[in-house]
Amino acid sequence: MSFIEGTLRVGVRLSIPIIDKTLVDSVPLSISKRFVLDRWVWDLATAFPPVGSTDPVPTPEPDPPAEGSPEQIKAVSGGYSAAYSLTYGGKVQAWGYNETGALGDGTTASRTLPVDVSGLTDVTAIAGGTGSAHAVKSDGTVWSWGYNDGGTLGDGTTTTRLQPVQVPGLTGIKTVDTSYYSVYALDADGTVWSWGHNWNGELGDGTTTNRLLPVKVLGLTDVTAISSGWGSVYALKKDGTVWAWGKNVVGELGNGTETDSPVPVQVLGLDNVKALAAGAGSAYALKNDGTVWSWGYGLQGQLGDGINDHRKTPVQVSGLTDVTSIAAFNSTAFAVKADGSVWGWGSTYYGQLGISTAWPWSRAVPMQLDGLAGVKSVASGHTAAYALGTDGVLRAWGDNQYGQLGDATKQSKLSPVVVGHAAS
Repeated sequence: MSFIEGTLRVGVRLSIPIIDKTLVDSVPLSISKRFVLDRWVWDLATAFPPVGSTDPVPTPEPDPPAEGSPEQIKAVSGGYSAAYSLTYGGKVQAWGYNETGALGDGTTASRTLPVDVSGLTDVTAIAGGTGSAHAVKSDGTVWSWGYNDGGTLGDGTTTTRLQPVQVPGLTGIKTVDTSYYSVYALDADGTVWSWGHNWNGELGDGTTTNRLLPVKVLGLTDVTAISSGWGSVYALKKDGTVWAWGKNVVGELGNGTETDSPVPVQVLGLDNVKALAAGAGSAYALKNDGTVWSWGYGLQGQLGDGINDHRKTPVQVSGLTDVTSIAAFNSTAFAVKADGSVWGWGSTYYGQLGISTAWPWSRAVPMQLDGLAGVKSVASGHTAAYALGTDGVLRAWGDNQYGQLGDATKQSKLSPVVVGHAAS
């Protein structure tokens, strides 16, 4: 999971023809015993209606906020089927899926344009998760809202919240990250806190007990960044090494084994790392030399090494150099190069790579995404992606079943569209 900085501006929706669509049987994907967020397959004719369909167009704003002004967007995070923006003034907005209160606006109505998250001010970092979201304020406190199965909100309960509540006992927090139903907070002292689900030891406290309140990850110091996947978690230390804990079914921990670990272990063969990203069973490391390395689950091409297979230790992503930032979520990964181009690999089931959603639904080596140039950074959600351009415009593409592209429609897009503001 990752976040990016930039400005939301409005643009005109483009209708694009989609041909050769194949409808397959819909298979429900239950992501917990009590909660079904989405389906693997749904009516592609609805997702990608033919040219000529009509949708509302976002209300345009005459001028974007000035660079660095309180109104300008400085960070964006993708969630399961929602997205979140943070302004320089510390305000958070959200759009997309909201049946569990993930947008934090006090309702359960999904939104196709950004709405304010209730009561949040002075926010410095955000993270979208699976039916929930989390924010760090300038005073170092952490606030959470949305679905609360297994203690995801860290407030000592399992009660879903439609508005933000404070995670007790945390101060001095720099950033927060989440992916599934577990959450991680990086302390200013270089240690890491965790709470929520702990089925595979992903809380790193030496147990497999769910936690309703934050606990310390054991044995970690000098951490500078964290990234969480689905049951596996990664930490970057000041010395450029990477450490991992949690689920390890196919080598997700990168230590050459397939044994879960409830405490951090070092990922083999990695040094000089400057950034991390994690997907569903796969992980990625960006080195100082601009190369990207991956390991873990690889059957959908998400390791980017040209072989649809798992890796227990890191391998280099094929053909990528001069990379400046990376992002991942679920089975798709992205990289931004120094020339401003965006490259992606892995699953394109929902159009995340900007190409046809027909079989084989994946790419095993990086491909350049069309319609994107001059990009500074990219963020990924479960089925959609977001790119910030040097022109200050935020663009989105992929699945739009719940309005997570933020373009005032629910029509999925293979080509990037401009994320728009709601009319004031």
